[in-house]
Amino acid sequence: LQQKNPSLKTLLSIAGGIADDSALSSMASNAGTRKTFIDSSITIGSSYNFHGLDLHWEFPSTTTDMTNLGLLFKEWREAVEKESKNSNKPQLLLTVAVYFSSVFRSLSYPAEAMENNLDWIKVMAFDFGAPTWKPNLTEAPAALYNPFSEVSGDSGISSWIQTGFPARKIVFGLPYYGYAWKLKDANNHGFLAPANGPDITANGALG
Repeated sequence: LQQKNPSLKTLLSIAGGIADDSALSSMASNAGTRKTFIDSSITIGSSYNFHGLDLHWEFPSTTTDMTNLGLLFKEWREAVEKESKNSNKPQLLLTVAVYFSSVFRSLSYPAEAMENNLDWIKVMAFDFGAPTWKPNLTEAPAALYNPFSEVSGDSGISSWIQTGFPARKIVFGLPYYGYAWKLKDANNHGFLAPANGPDITANGALG
């Protein structure tokens, strides 16, 4: 891809478990393991000529997690600055994938530390509903606006901007997939239509 488009930037993305971010929580919990993670990510990213590093810790679940996340970003930025100076190479970009809102289960992200130390954030403005965990009514899984609740891409982006986080550092995340519900009544197929879980017969749908 880079041979076809030399200006393309590539990121090494590092994720926790899909349903369990305990490994990332443990890593971020003390300075020693944070340093090990930071050093190894920089080594691998640089060795394979990535232009940056991306963290996918979407659900920090405690106040301590959020505090440690801010510390991780600060120490990561200091480390990539040092690596760039020592190697005479451009600084690695630092990015993170985050919940659609700046508040997750009443916990606020460390917005100031993120603004100061990240090149941008990727707002996960999707998976607002799916038939596997909201089986009884159809949903808008990636609604830009939602007439039924505050769960939408628009409200999420607004919440980030309201923290003072600069809009120029926000990337709006969109899904490349959809979901299909098995309707109770095929003639009632709008939002919040009664359903019976995923329709596994729908072509291309994820349930």
